[in-house]
Amino acid sequence: MKTLYSPGDVAEQLGIQSSTLRKYADVLEKEVYTFIKNERGHRKYSVSDVMVFRKVINLKNDTDMTLENATKQIVSWNQGVEVLPLERHEIERYEE
Repeated sequence: MKTLYSPGDVAEQLGIQSSTLRKYADVLEKEVYTFIKNERGHRKYSVSDVMVFRKVINLKNDTDMTLENATKQIVSWNQGVEVLPLERHEIERYEE
């Protein structure tokens, strides 16, 4: 089962206010990033979501990008990228 965090927990982990987290989540959703929502429509966040928030914050702060541009960059990096476990024979093929 996937561990899910409340907005308050994630905001605390990231060192930001809950209102800032909401703003970041809204901007990510505009870029077609999706979050898990409970039956009342409240967002819950996975470990992957927390990592995405960290990447957005770091990119925004380290490059002086706007929040919107940082978000677009992170979402475009994540689109179409799926990590699949390799079968043993595939691993051996690369070791040859």
